[in-house]
Amino acid sequence: MRKSSWIVLGVCAALILSLATAYFLSRTSPDTLTQQQAESIVKEMQVAVRHKNVDALMAYIAPSEDLRIANLRPDQIRVLLAHAFQAMPDPRAEVSNLTFTGGLKDATLGFDLVVHNDGPSQTAVDYTGHITLQLQRVPVPHLMGLYNTREWRIVSGSTTGPDPSTFGDY
Repeated sequence: MRKSSWIVLGVCAALILSLATAYFLSRTSPDTLTQQQAESIVKEMQVAVRHKNVDALMAYIAPSEDLRIANLRPDQIRVLLAHAFQAMPDPRAEVSNLTFTGGLKDATLGFDLVVHNDGPSQTAVDYTGHITLQLQRVPVPHLMGLYNTREWRIVSGSTTGPDPSTFGDY
């Protein structure tokens, strides 16, 4: 065999080994969602709001087209967040009264949310309400569906605040 063939075989073997390692490491995710992990999720979502990162927020939603969160499909939520972040100069999500009920198959996370729209010499409140999120361990595809892992994701949600479906065109 030529030297180039050995190099190609070596690269293929390294890719297979790294994919196998990633697969086995991903299978060790925790079965139970703890309160500390739930609080961490909320904090990461707050950071995503501060940085106007729609993809980071959407990563917490289960990959399902028939999913509804506050009467919105995931694609509608993505468009709503993108429009809101475009219009807000400096968004900030303030969370309080966090409650958590966990289990092996599902968990419920509740909190009061106030979304501030801070701008030059102004502080405005754009949203206030109590949010209730139901989370479950669902299969999440990786590497274009090459393998799945079971991860905690939001499968439904409700709010006592204004109906998000009335916030504009999406």
